[in-house]
Amino acid sequence: MTADDPQSVGFLGLGAMGLPMANRIAKAGFALIAVDISEAQVLLATKLGITASADKNDLDGCEVIIIMVATPAQLMDCASIAGLDEGVTAVVMSTVGPAAVKEFAKVVAQRGVRMVDSPVSGGVVGAESGSLSLFVSGDPETQRVVTPVLETMGQIFECGDEPGMGQAMKIVNQHLATSNLALAAEALGLAKSMGLDGEKVLERVSSGAGSSWMLRDRGPRMLISAENRPVLTHLSILAKDASLVAGVAQEYGYQAPILAAARQRWQTAMERGLGQADDSSIYDVMS
Repeated sequence: MTADDPQSVGFLGLGAMGLPMANRIAKAGFALIAVDISEAQVLLATKLGITASADKNDLDGCEVIIIMVATPAQLMDCASIAGLDEGVTAVVMSTVGPAAVKEFAKVVAQRGVRMVDSPVSGGVVGAESGSLSLFVSGDPETQRVVTPVLETMGQIFECGDEPGMGQAMKIVNQHLATSNLALAAEALGLAKSMGLDGEKVLERVSSGAGSSWMLRDRGPRMLISAENRPVLTHLSILAKDASLVAGVAQEYGYQAPILAAARQRWQTAMERGLGQADDSSIYDVMS
């Protein structure tokens, strides 16, 4: 951290990824206050040594406010928080789609707030290790201001000068991620139906042409019994993203039949009450 870096950072949204992201910023030496409506998440943050609160008004006075919420509606609710005043830079790290970020940027600009679009990829493991991929877009000078903070969380990939371009890049990523994960589950389900040993299947195909990051990362968790499977990323997040990608594709008049098939499986998983299970539990509706 240098003398030119932001001296006060607010972080809104301490979910499964938000909490370790905030922890990376705090451990890098930035003066951080983190906020979440969940008292349980605030307590977890406090135990990590993070200054945390359940009151959004406590973000007032921060030079940079990072927003890591789940939905476009939640993002727009953040536009009215007390801390978003003239001269503040807002960084939207949620995956909410181009349209939502553009609208948010338009609303907060009326209050003199600058905005950087920076959705992330890499899951909880990437958030904990500081190895996330950050799809960053926005005014170059504003990006420069927040770069030292963003670099604590992972690698920056510049996506353009306008808010929404980072979201567009993340949409492509989530198109692949949600479809690949569903396909990996389907393939392991087929292997099971043919009487193959799942662990041997993973060992033999993970380095082959048909492999994917999702197969290698989620495959081992799919083979764990549902009651013992660790929860790293809630299935509801991937289900939400599949619907978000489908909506953006429709907005642009783009046909995505493979995504549509995968989305149907995510919806089935949600209907079976798996929303709070690990996203690898998509396997349970395939096998």
